[in-house]
Formats: sequence, structure tokens, C-alpha cells
Amino acid sequence: MEPAFAKATADRLVVCNPQKATSTLYEPRRAQETPLYQLLESHYEEVKANWEDRFERVYGFWRGFVDKVVFRYLDCGILQPRTSW
Repeated sequence: MEPAFAKATADRLVVCNPQKATSTLYEPRRAQETPLYQLLESHYEEVKANWEDRFERVYGFWRGFVDKVVFRYLDCGILQPRTSW
């Protein structure tokens, strides 16, 4: 029984399993290219800064856990350290 092995290149990972005689090409998800990522990256701080004046009366106080969730999403799968925030 031979183990599966992986070969990495600059932006891809090829996983081979000799038992199945197949290979799977892993492509990074490129989160930075998604509309949600771009929206949060561009406007999150602005919304947070204006929350009390514009939205609190209708939607309630700013919930602190939102910061953690958004930052984890923005950092997910991105190996470079964040330079802003």
C-alpha cells in the first residue's frame, strides 16, 4: 500500500494517490477576488465608525463579536500578514 503524496508549486498543490491512480489539483480560493471580501475590505471600518449615528436606533448597539468574525474571514487562507487595521 503506497501512501498518497503531494507536490507543491508556486500556487498549486497536486495530490496523488497511487491506489486510485488519480490526481487532484488544488487551486487556492483567492478570497480577495470575491465581492464579499472586497466589500468588507473597503467599507467595514466606515460602517463601524458610523454605526452609532446612523444605525443604532434601528438595529441596536454594535456587537463586538462582529469585529472578530470579520477579521477572521478577511485573514482566512491568506498567508501574508495584514498591514492595515
